[in-house]
Amino acid sequence: MRQNEELSDLLASCLEPSSLERALLALMVEKCPGATALASVGKPNARPATFRDGQRIQAWHAPDTMPPFWAVPIHEGGDVLGWIAYAGLPRRWLVREAAVGHLRRLAAAAAIPARNARRFAQTLDLALRDPLTSLLNRRGFDTFLEREGHRAIRHDRSLAVLVIDLDQFKNINDFFGHAAGDRALVTVATVLKESARRTDVMARIGGDEFAVLLPDTTAENAMILGRRFLRALSAQRVVVGGGRRMLMIAASAGAADLSQAADAGQHAGECTGERAAARMVELADERMLRAKHAGRAPFGERSETTPVSRDARPTRDHS
Repeated sequence: MRQNEELSDLLASCLEPSSLERALLALMVEKCPGATALASVGKPNARPATFRDGQRIQAWHAPDTMPPFWAVPIHEGGDVLGWIAYAGLPRRWLVREAAVGHLRRLAAAAAIPARNARRFAQTLDLALRDPLTSLLNRRGFDTFLEREGHRAIRHDRSLAVLVIDLDQFKNINDFFGHAAGDRALVTVATVLKESARRTDVMARIGGDEFAVLLPDTTAENAMILGRRFLRALSAQRVVVGGGRRMLMIAASAGAADLSQAADAGQHAGECTGERAAARMVELADERMLRAKHAGRAPFGERSETTPVSRDARPTRDHS
C-alpha cells in the first residue's frame, strides 16, 4: 500500500476528472488484480465513466449491463463528487472486506483532488464553450479537431466535418435587432443538436458559422446530416417585432473528410499528417461557399428557404 502522503501527492497531480479516474483505476487493480475496477468522477452518475479490466482502461458505454459491484462514494464538504467500485470480487468475505477498505481509503484521499478536478473541468468548459448557444466555441472546436484528427490518422479511421453558414444573417441583425439575431442563433444550435448524433462534436466557430465534427464518417454521410439539418431548420420560425412577424432561417452547408483533404493536399504538394485536419475544414468551407452562391455543389447544399432579404421592412426588435 502506498504511503498516505505519496498517495495524496499522486492524486493531487491529476487535474482533470478523466486523469483522476485513470489513477484510481490503476491503484484499485494494483490491490485486486483479478477484479474489474470502475470509477466515475466529476459528475455523479449511476453508471461508471470508465472501467479497467486487466491492463485496459475503457469508457463505459450506456447500453452495457451493469454487473453486481461494491461501491464507495467520493465526497467532500457534503457533496458527492463521484464513486469507485469493484466488480467480480472473489466470494471470500475477508477478501471483499479488504477490497472495500481499500476503496474507502482511496475515496478519502481522492476527495479534495476530485473537487479540484471538477473546478478545473468547469473552468475549462467555460473557456471552450459559447455562452449563447452552449456549443463549443472556435477554441474548443480546434481542440477536438486536433485530437480527433490525430486519432483518425493513427488508427486509419474516417473523419468528416460539416460547415454551416447562415444566409444573409446580417439582415436579421440590421432590420430586427441583435436580440432577434441571438434567437436565430439559438434556434440553429437547437436544431443542430437534434439533428446530430451523440458522438458528433458541434461548435459555433464564428458569428453565424457552425461546424460539426463527425468521427467514423465520410463526406457523403456528413452531407446526409447536412441535408437533414437544412430541412429541419427550414421548418423553424423566429418570432420578431414583438410577435408581429415570424422569420425563416436559411443556411448553406458543405462537407469534407480527412481522406479528401489528404488527397487535395498531396496534389498541391502540402497537407500531410496534422495539416490534413485543418485542410479538411477549409475544404468543407469552400464547398459551403460554392453551394451558397450556386444553390448546390458537390458535397454542398443551400436551404430552399428564402432568407431575409435587404427589402425586409426595418422593424427593430430590442426585446
